[in-house]
Amino acid sequence: MRKSYVFSMAIILIALVGMMVAAEMALKPMKRSMAVAKDLTALLEARGDIEPGSKVVVITLKAEERHLAEEGYGMILELEPSEAVRSRKGRLAKLARRAVAEAGRLHKQGKGKPLAWFEVRFGDSKEPWHRSLYTVGKAGEILRPQPAIPPVHIAAAR
Repeated sequence: MRKSYVFSMAIILIALVGMMVAAEMALKPMKRSMAVAKDLTALLEARGDIEPGSKVVVITLKAEERHLAEEGYGMILELEPSEAVRSRKGRLAKLARRAVAEAGRLHKQGKGKPLAWFEVRFGDSKEPWHRSLYTVGKAGEILRPQPAIPPVHIAAAR
């Protein structure tokens, strides 16, 4: 073999390894969000809080104009509550609080960026019918949602 051929193959191999390392670093936050979504879906489905067969969607990102949050990194949680949850007064607020608390706990286990907010979206993936913003206080406590979660079943939900 010629030296130039070996040298060329070494450069190609180094470039390929570099691209794989860069891709792994870029996809790490997405993998963490997917793991949180999987665990949260299993937890809420076992409790009967979400529609059977539906999945909780978790997106971790920086605040933008189209979100309810104004600044900082946060997490969007999209879930479809079960009929039992929608039909009883106060259950939507409890579900949202539980989902936010569990998502925050699962995110901390992954040692990601600290979250400043959580946006909870109720409804199916095509069209959410309610959005609320939970902010995180200085001591790490989750503050009241803005706007408040409606206390009763919303007719537009189904």
